[in-house]
Amino acid sequence: MIIKGNNIKVDELVNKIDFNSYLSKDNGKGILLNNYQIEVLRRNGFNYEEYSNLSELIFDLDNYLNSGNDDEELEYVVDTLAELHYYTETNK
Repeated sequence: MIIKGNNIKVDELVNKIDFNSYLSKDNGKGILLNNYQIEVLRRNGFNYEEYSNLSELIFDLDNYLNSGNDDEELEYVVDTLAELHYYTETNK
């Protein structure tokens, strides 16, 4: 396959992807997070295992960010968790 003028082999691309990092892990209380989200939360001092529901975690993350802490990766994690929460918890 040619991408931007470079001959790329799909097999090589697939072998470079760590699919395990996209798998969600349960914190034992029903919150599912992938390795990237867990890493970003830990780096910012959040222990996801302590939270009993997604609403509490999102609330604390929003407060942390609104207190002047600027982290684009954490903002991305909050946005993805909020979207997940909306689609799983909102009655349609």
